Amino acid sequence: MGKTKRKTLPPEAVRSCTVTTKMTAAERRKIREIAARYNLTPSDYMRHRALGYEPPSALTAEESAMLRNLDGCRVDILNFANALAGESGIEIDAAMQDIHLAKVIKDYHALILGRGDYLPLSSQAMR
Repeated sequence: MGKTKRKTLPPEAVRSCTVTTKMTAAERRKIREIAARYNLTPSDYMRHRALGYEPPSALTAEESAMLRNLDGCRVDILNFANALAGESGIEIDAAMQDIHLAKVIKDYHALILGRGDYLPLSSQAMR
């Protein structure tokens, strides 16, 4: 298999100039840590900041934990949805009231989707 050819950039888009600066080891470490938080290289992070750009926002530790928790629930939610696939709206609503997953889904609906007006599944199906 041959090598993949790199995309050719117009001359004005090629980054060929460098800026050298001196800093302490602690400053370098801090720049690397901050850049890593934004999934940027130190060079990209410093270029963003020097040109007045805000680095792309990164998730907070709390948001990351919430997403990992939600991802961990994914299989359970799919299994639950599949189990209820053949049930009527009334049976689904009754099952949702008896299971803690109903709270998780309601909280997800309000927090992630930004809506507090949760509708039971049977009501959503009517829309």
